[in-house]
Amino acid sequence: MKRRSTLPDLSRLRLSRRTWLILGGLAAILLGSILLWRIVLPWAYRTEWTGLGASRSPVKSPKALFDYYPAKTLWDWAQLLVVPVVLAGAALLFNVAEKRRDQKIADDRQQDVALDTYLATMTMLLLDKGLSTTTLLR
Repeated sequence: MKRRSTLPDLSRLRLSRRTWLILGGLAAILLGSILLWRIVLPWAYRTEWTGLGASRSPVKSPKALFDYYPAKTLWDWAQLLVVPVVLAGAALLFNVAEKRRDQKIADDRQQDVALDTYLATMTMLLLDKGLSTTTLLR
């Protein structure tokens, strides 16, 4: 007696292109997050120009407007990223909507051409070929 396996047959499992793109995007986001967390952020905290290090007070001088420069926080940097991300998202949504509209227009034109061809053919059959006067077979 042949023993049946309780595991599903994965040889017939085929993922669509969209699924692969989603999985690839998620993997890229995960890899990017890991790189950001383990490499970029520690480097940014060690370099002074990013402002992510400790707070500092400048040397007192008559030209100095401020006596204290607070360190930048993650929220400060996130505020810089909000506007470009929102603009990119709006552009993406606009592009998707425009493509859908263009596709609908193309489909409507194709239907119009098909209907015009049908009506022209019917007109020709009824008027030119005299099919409107023929009798039906009984």
